[in-house]
Amino acid sequence: THVPADLASMEGRVSAMERTTGVSVSLATRAITVIFVRLDPCGSSPCDNGGSCYHSVSAPTQFVCTCPLGYNGTLCQTAIGGDDPCLRAPCQHGGVCFNSADVPTEYVCTCPSEFTGKNCETSLSGLIGR
Repeated sequence: THVPADLASMEGRVSAMERTTGVSVSLATRAITVIFVRLDPCGSSPCDNGGSCYHSVSAPTQFVCTCPLGYNGTLCQTAIGGDDPCLRAPCQHGGVCFNSADVPTEYVCTCPSEFTGKNCETSLSGLIGR
């Protein structure tokens, strides 16, 4: 049976304490320690913004977050680009988003020829027949 290094170290300290104090530490206390060592580090869903939690290969009681597009950080807590409005992909129907040179939180869509509107949401073919 493989015993994790931390648990083996604790076992040695418990045995030394038992010899020194004459007080026996129950088997139940040792079992709780084993359970604690094997807790699922992803059980509390620690990754933010839709990040995926994976057990660390090098340390089974630790985790690593894989962040979705647009986020980074240990827990996927940081939006890349801050308040960049083009990260939300507001332009529809193949429109291309450009950040406004005047106001960093504003954007302008360059629409395909058959669409118009702030977000290229209006079809010109629908307007022609009216």
